Amino acid sequence: MGIAHGKSSIFNDDEYRYSRSRGIRRLTAITMPENKKMLQLTQKLGFSFDIQFEDSIVNLDLTL
Repeated sequence: MGIAHGKSSIFNDDEYRYSRSRGIRRLTAITMPENKKMLQLTQKLGFSFDIQFEDSIVNLDLTL
């Protein structure tokens, strides 16, 4: 299982396997609620969302 989106891969199969072999179990990111393309992409990839309206950020989390 890799995390790729068409030609623009944010996390390919090799990176996934390498990360798992090094003990990485979770990816996290922060974006702005207005960044619709990032939110759509990360939703397709299975990230969970924690929207912090008071701080105008979205915390993104993916368990590998």
